[in-house]
Amino acid sequence: MKYYYVHGFNSYKGGNTAKGLSKYFPITEQYYESDRKFRDNLESLKTQVDPHGEAIFIGTSLGGFYASQLACACDVEARALLINPAVRPENTLRKYVGLELNNFATGKPMTLTLAVAESYKERMDEAVEKSSGIPKIILLSDNDTVLDAAEAREYWQGHGDIRTISGGHQVRDFEMLAKCIRELEQCPSAVLWKSEFKAQSA
Repeated sequence: MKYYYVHGFNSYKGGNTAKGLSKYFPITEQYYESDRKFRDNLESLKTQVDPHGEAIFIGTSLGGFYASQLACACDVEARALLINPAVRPENTLRKYVGLELNNFATGKPMTLTLAVAESYKERMDEAVEKSSGIPKIILLSDNDTVLDAAEAREYWQGHGDIRTISGGHQVRDFEMLAKCIRELEQCPSAVLWKSEFKAQSA
């Protein structure tokens, strides 16, 4: 089993969640550039995945969005743990367009463009993502001031194991996260027919 962690918006490798989970599992940190378009990032992230065997994709916020996309896009037996995931980045990222931002992890300056935010409209069809059959645990904090937990709950209702947890957007209960991952290890992975997504990716 491989364990992949995808960081959130305007961050990079070496974050607290990846470090915390590394105490329990051999985590492979994936990375993408927040000022690059969705399709470019997805293709880059796919190259960071071992194309053989089983995998659990873990992600926080925008990383949760990418974790779900990767679980469908990669030819592996996949499961996913989505932590306060973004569900419609083309909308939620708009508030950052034009702002001068410094990367939380590296300090590197960045300005998000409208074209990048709108590029998330190219994400896979929602029906394909939801009907993939991939085992998912979706954790939604009861005091998330960054993303709308109600929107994520509505989006994933009936398509994953949704759990409400205490706290804000950043989750620091690594023992709880580790227990979720262990549960996913025991789930039979879905045998997926991915031609619809591959057609969109072409």
